[in-house]
Amino acid sequence: MNIYQFASEYRARVCRDESSDPILPGKHGDIFEGFENGLLGVCFITPATNPPRTGYWRKRKAAAISAGMVLRQEGDAEGVFSFDPSSPAQASLALKLAGVKRRRELSPDRRAAAIARLEAHRLKPNGSARGARFQSLETQDK
Repeated sequence: MNIYQFASEYRARVCRDESSDPILPGKHGDIFEGFENGLLGVCFITPATNPPRTGYWRKRKAAAISAGMVLRQEGDAEGVFSFDPSSPAQASLALKLAGVKRRRELSPDRRAAAIARLEAHRLKPNGSARGARFQSLETQDK
């Protein structure tokens, strides 16, 4: 599984880093390609402007190792793991470790309601809900 398939399965956004490689950016790190046998990597990094979060890193490291991820690099408060993207437990933990935001998905009922609201708004004669409100206030004053 490549990073694009992983991103579509877990509703994540793919970006490019400085070297034009595809990544899934997150609040605490990134998910990237680069290991053999179809494995993906997750990088946990504390930003340079923040103090190191060693306790947070130790908890995350223990959870990742117990889930079956392989520790590839380790620092005082940061590290890199490789994981199998086809394993749901490892994939969800990798998304959580990196802090990747997932896109929301509307249910069919909510999607139909949103489309109906947009169509109703589009069909208004003045084309603007705000304009319609002010237009009705102007007619009340007359």
